[in-house]
Amino acid sequence: MSTERWWREIRRLPIEHTFETTRQGEVHSVQCLVMPAGWLPAGFEVQEAHPRALGPFYFKRLPVLARGLIRVQEGEEETRFNLALVGWTLLHFGSPEVTREEGGGVACYPIIGGFMLQPHDAAGGHLCVSMHRRAEGLRLCMEIKGYYSRIMGRGTVRRLRRWAYTYTQAAAHHFIARDFVRRVALALRTGEYGHI
Repeated sequence: MSTERWWREIRRLPIEHTFETTRQGEVHSVQCLVMPAGWLPAGFEVQEAHPRALGPFYFKRLPVLARGLIRVQEGEEETRFNLALVGWTLLHFGSPEVTREEGGGVACYPIIGGFMLQPHDAAGGHLCVSMHRRAEGLRLCMEIKGYYSRIMGRGTVRRLRRWAYTYTQAAAHHFIARDFVRRVALALRTGEYGHI
């Protein structure tokens, strides 16, 4: 089957979606896709390197989805999402914490700064990407947890600010996360998973 046909098949797979915000403005968002076991390459098992490689895979895709408005600057100890026209750091991530788990693993990038993060927020949350082998297939996820967005404001979040966040930054994240899990599935299906 051609790459285009696999892409159409993968886009038909359901995306599990969780999105919650607290009254204090904390965001928890998860998007997952289960790639059917029969679609995996013969003998595929999640190796320790796979979860670690998911972040860079995502970072390479982001500028394409953002139509060049965001540039990703990767360093040894950090990654930054910069607004291309002016160079502002939108989000600043520390080194990933990679955890091996039964059937797979997760790489969590601490959010340590950036314009989109709530000012004076010492604990900026995490961006986590994961891959786990299950009986039904391979579960691929992207998760934002413990994140406080500048758009939401501080203290008790007002309805208008929650609405603004939900239909701007959260909507963009959901679009990007759905694309990410689908692209990983496509790379696995087409045999390009060596790039992950």
